Amino acid sequence: MPKDFADLNPVSDAPLVSEDSNTNRNDKLTIEELTNLLQTGKPLDFKDRYISDEVNLKGVKFLKPIEVQNLVCTAEVNFCGARFERGVNFTGCRFQKLNLADARVEGALILNEVVIGSETDHKLRRKNRRSDTEPQSSPPVVADFTNLRVAGCFSLMNATVYGSLSCTQADIEDDFRLDEAQIHGDVRLRRAHFGEFCTDAKQRTVYADAADKEPHRLKRPCRVDGKLDLTSARVAGDVRLIAVLIGGELGLQAAAIAQCKDQTRRR
Repeated sequence: MPKDFADLNPVSDAPLVSEDSNTNRNDKLTIEELTNLLQTGKPLDFKDRYISDEVNLKGVKFLKPIEVQNLVCTAEVNFCGARFERGVNFTGCRFQKLNLADARVEGALILNEVVIGSETDHKLRRKNRRSDTEPQSSPPVVADFTNLRVAGCFSLMNATVYGSLSCTQADIEDDFRLDEAQIHGDVRLRRAHFGEFCTDAKQRTVYADAADKEPHRLKRPCRVDGKLDLTSARVAGDVRLIAVLIGGELGLQAAAIAQCKDQTRRR
């Protein structure tokens, strides 16, 4: 089981393919261009490039690794039922909505520093509440990982989700990480299986220089504005809820957990 998740970004040591050298290119990608590039297996940096059309890749099988950085998708990206044979890395990408329900990933699934959902829509939902005392309905799911299978770790370190995140019935072989993630909605982990569930990877003391012995620490706590629901979840290893702020309920009913270290704070 991997313990140092910093080395999972990027997945490989191969140089990123940058589009910047092509001065005649259009900043807007077509679905055909994106699909063809994803099938190459090359590391891709889409800085300053975007796709505005809905991307529907339901059930597609990817035989080569997916390693994409900085892509902006202003409509839904649907990988429902897709098969990824060599792992997935979408570090630093932005999605209006991301659907990986029923997908299968052979290897790690890395979504570090992604942004999912619309900050504008999130602010409008908050503004449209009649009062601060009115019960707030759960934001819609914009990150759907229902029934996802990952034969490795699933990392959402430093991710931002403007809505709810669902991992209901997901099966993650290794660790599920939310270190420094900001979830402006619920985190639904009902009946999910994990190797470990942690929010504290960077909280562990790591010395940059043996001489000064100064530890690195989290820049910000993990934040879940809504409910963190682990009802009926099964965790083979630890659940470490350290440096996490939960705005709603913490649901642990019927959860089977080997060990739980809880240092949560309610806001």
